[in-house]
Amino acid sequence: MVDIKNRNLFFDNLKRGINIFTGAGFSKLQSPSGNILPDASELCEQICNKFNISTAYAKDLEMLSSILKRNCKDAFQKYLREQFTVTDYNELYNVLNKIKINSFITTNIDNIFQCVIDNSTRYYLNCVSYYGATKKDGLSIEYVPLHGDIRDPNSELYFGKFELSNVGNKKTGLFSIMHSKLLSAPTLFWGYGFHDGSVNEIISQVLEEGTQDIWIQCIPGSEYIQFFKDIGCNVIVATTEQLLKEIKNELEKDIDSKKVIASSNTVWNKYKIPSENQVESLPIKDFYQLSRTHWYYVITNQAYSTQWVNSIIDNSLSNKNVLVVGTPLGGKTTLLMQIARKYNSPVYYVSDLNREKAKLLCNNVDNDDERIVLVDNCAEDMEAYRILASKENIKTIAISDDFMLESSKHIIENVEYKKIIIGDIDIDEAQRIFSNIPENIRKEEFKYKQKDTDKYSMFELITSNVNEVLSAQRISEFLKRIQSDKEVFQTVLLTAYLTYYNSLLSMDIAFKYFENTTYEDILMILKRTQTFLSEIDVKLEADMEDQDYYSLRSNLFSKYTHEVAKNNYKNVYSDIIKKFITNVAPDYIYKNYVFKRRAYDANLFKDLFDDKGDEIYKIIYSRDASAYTLQQWALYKAKNQRFTEAFSDIDKAINMQPQNFSIKNARAIILFEANKDKDTEVAKNSLLKAMEILEDCYKSDKRKVYHAQKYAEFAIWIFNKYKETDHLNKAIRWIDEIIKNEESLSFKTKQFRTKLQECLNEVNK
Repeated sequence: MVDIKNRNLFFDNLKRGINIFTGAGFSKLQSPSGNILPDASELCEQICNKFNISTAYAKDLEMLSSILKRNCKDAFQKYLREQFTVTDYNELYNVLNKIKINSFITTNIDNIFQCVIDNSTRYYLNCVSYYGATKKDGLSIEYVPLHGDIRDPNSELYFGKFELSNVGNKKTGLFSIMHSKLLSAPTLFWGYGFHDGSVNEIISQVLEEGTQDIWIQCIPGSEYIQFFKDIGCNVIVATTEQLLKEIKNELEKDIDSKKVIASSNTVWNKYKIPSENQVESLPIKDFYQLSRTHWYYVITNQAYSTQWVNSIIDNSLSNKNVLVVGTPLGGKTTLLMQIARKYNSPVYYVSDLNREKAKLLCNNVDNDDERIVLVDNCAEDMEAYRILASKENIKTIAISDDFMLESSKHIIENVEYKKIIIGDIDIDEAQRIFSNIPENIRKEEFKYKQKDTDKYSMFELITSNVNEVLSAQRISEFLKRIQSDKEVFQTVLLTAYLTYYNSLLSMDIAFKYFENTTYEDILMILKRTQTFLSEIDVKLEADMEDQDYYSLRSNLFSKYTHEVAKNNYKNVYSDIIKKFITNVAPDYIYKNYVFKRRAYDANLFKDLFDDKGDEIYKIIYSRDASAYTLQQWALYKAKNQRFTEAFSDIDKAINMQPQNFSIKNARAIILFEANKDKDTEVAKNSLLKAMEILEDCYKSDKRKVYHAQKYAEFAIWIFNKYKETDHLNKAIRWIDEIIKNEESLSFKTKQFRTKLQECLNEVNK
């Protein structure tokens, strides 16, 4: 029997909830293929041979790493990923699925634990450095990779002497999260050598506070056993293999533990459709005036059921996957909820799908058990949708905004699906919907589109036919009233910014943003904010799943508030966003991997910060040194006429991702913008070079829409200046192709088609 101090308490915590903190010793078990990850001395020898470095450094991994980071960083990072990425692992690690793990914190860079959870039927992994924060749903394990995430190509892996001494300063969010996790639950330190200064400082604080039990695994004969006993830690004397076997044997005696692992319903029940007694009652005016989406309106049949409900169900019965595409605020989520209620078989509704959740759902499908899954906003993580849609015995109906699908549908090119495009509402159905609107909020006269080219989705119908609909004017008046309360004003604008870009306000963000405030202070600010918002019937409510998150129950409010703040409160809004980016590490942002795609856009930063945005981009880049960050920074510099710097940044981004055609598209934009106002032959040749780059992007990239649109925009500009038509003909051919192939039916694409035709008509007069 393994020697475990307070043995019964230890195993009780394994069932109730524990943090696991691992170091190199945890990952040393041999895999079925006979591979063992190298330890420090073995790795040093391999590195010296690989990179032709003096054997004088053969016993100091940290110094070797510092040299290689300085001299050949990219090659060294690639080497580390090759050495520490495993494809199989010792089956003893599977016992981790039987433990209730609150968080898994590690200084290792291998992916053994990630592989274990990939096969789990109980958990999915939320890597906070990639995904950001997540809600507590009972299924996720917070994964905190202190020295880098090997699965994230943009995550730097830390081994160097100077890096390790400073990593806590560079990754403040991760280390702060580690601190809070260690204070919130008991922790098992497993295979950790306590050599990392940044980590040890926080561990010593946890030991001093003494609020949680700590177990430290030491190998038999370790010189540190007595030391850890003397400072009050619970010591486990065992090798990693011995401890895994001991946990396996002990937990297999526990009937409750077996039940948890065996029941896939534990997972699927999280995504069941709610019944009427599980949802709150809401006034119907909120559905129309605030564009509030909620199960209540669907369950009580107050939301009009359009022809699309039956059509989509009908298509689903003969297709494994159905993908529904429409415009933002066009009623797609309500439509999906109505489909869920009407489908004759049990269905499951998933919002915020990511790759890890998709794997967990797939792991809980039996061979003779078909599941029908409805996915909201699938383009947020199209790879996650691909995993789900490709799984045998899973049928899907998914919805997406048209512009988001255009940039990501290449990911599912090998997935069979039926695409349904939600077009304009025809006049007959529009009149039926109009008749369904309660008389007390319905306008007297029905209004339809003025001309055939106008858009007419549910958004246009409601804004044209409902009284007192939330509008930019009402938001402007509201913000004017509340600006005297600076904390409330900032909270409203910050929440709108987060919500508009698909995230949420959380208590953690509020703490970081307001600084030096107590929990009670934050609650008071939120309470005052809720009171002010109630004046216009908008609710800021604690999330039903996790009370630490607050949701704005109106996407229309966040859209208009964001727009009004940019136009009318530019300086204040820019200060709020600057303070948010400065104070709040990405690891605290809910769905950061989605949020960051648009929240730091060059156009937005130019609008808000004029020529003073570099300071903000420096902070963003220090936390996310990715090609995408460089791309946006380069575009921002180009918008400020700093073309030399812009070219330097975009070329660096291209070097980082040579096959990324979005970045090459950005280079074409910068080249065009840098030369379009110059009247020289050299400048004209540069314009033509930009068009060649876009042509290559269109022909080579699977994401053709944006390239075709940008080519059309520039073709029109060249025609207006030089009256040359070659590019016009090519542009209209490409636009026709993407429309014919239903790659893009967006209003923007149709506008380009009209403008191109007008130019050609001018030539043919």
